[in-house]
Amino acid sequence: MLNMKSSLLGPLVLLVFSGMIECKPKYYIPFNFGLTWDEARGFCQKYFTDLATNFTSSDLESMDLKQQLVWIGLKKKKDADGWIWSDSKSHKPNWAENEPSSGRDCAAVHFSDKKLYAWICSSRRMFYCQKEGNYTFVNKSKSWDDASSYCKTINYKHLATFECSDMETIFTEKDFPVWVGMRREVISDGFRWIITTSNYNKWMDGEPRDSRHCVTISSQTKLMATENCSVDLPFVCMSDENIVILVKENKSWEEALEHCRGISNSVLRYDLVSVQPGDEHQHIMSKAMEADTEEVWTGLRFLGDEWLWVNGESMMGSHLPQCPMQQQRCGALSKKTSSLKTRDCSERKNFLCYGYTP
Repeated sequence: MLNMKSSLLGPLVLLVFSGMIECKPKYYIPFNFGLTWDEARGFCQKYFTDLATNFTSSDLESMDLKQQLVWIGLKKKKDADGWIWSDSKSHKPNWAENEPSSGRDCAAVHFSDKKLYAWICSSRRMFYCQKEGNYTFVNKSKSWDDASSYCKTINYKHLATFECSDMETIFTEKDFPVWVGMRREVISDGFRWIITTSNYNKWMDGEPRDSRHCVTISSQTKLMATENCSVDLPFVCMSDENIVILVKENKSWEEALEHCRGISNSVLRYDLVSVQPGDEHQHIMSKAMEADTEEVWTGLRFLGDEWLWVNGESMMGSHLPQCPMQQQRCGALSKKTSSLKTRDCSERKNFLCYGYTP
């Protein structure tokens, strides 16, 4: 039996839907590790459609680019069990549920939940340096070892160490550049979005610069700037379709939840899908209509005294009973009515998983 109350509420989904009026909606997926512009484009083309493009101001306002996973001064001991802080003190690590993951030997903090996550040390991420009680955020993406060395080059002692009680003060929102799908064309010497012409063209003061050929947007202001294409930065991919998978296997609600989470990989984590009103709901229904069962499980569950989505999103426009019967505490999506129904969690149905960035 899962510990449902604790396992349901993890970091919020970073998959953002764009409601532009066009032939196909676009979905934007931010990634919080660093790659060069060409590497980022190759990554996006491999797993999605391409680097993000075709922005409007409203799209960018809806994109939460500020939530990051940054290196701190905690690393697994060599040839021994346990973890060691860079200052060799015994701070209590505030690990997320099911962390630290095996095979991942360096620790990072996620801005959204102030929890620690184990990650592969070679992953290029931004980081925090520390000198006594002073902390500085470095918006350069480096491996854990390179980040640790960099802190010393700027006269800081080491990567950040801290007590749990200090995390809210230290890990606050910061501004940093994020790769998007625009670069300078060799022939015209002008800048162009790589997929389609976009109306978005808001540069920072003094931009674009002649010596830099690839384009970023600011995580806070969403203004554009040029950067050397070889710099490692976080980036945003674009997909023509939401990352929703229909699983045509009949499982109970809890078995479906475990199945979705079990197909997670190094690129995406998966969970039972959340269903909200609007165009995204229509896309999810198109997937549900292909199911072998008349209803499909979603990530909706009644716990304590409220209905909750597994990704922590709030319930919008709920018509569900405020005090459902004990056997009717899981949410299924009906193919016939396109609406959510309360069902016995032990019923066996097809289900929908969605992918999001960890």
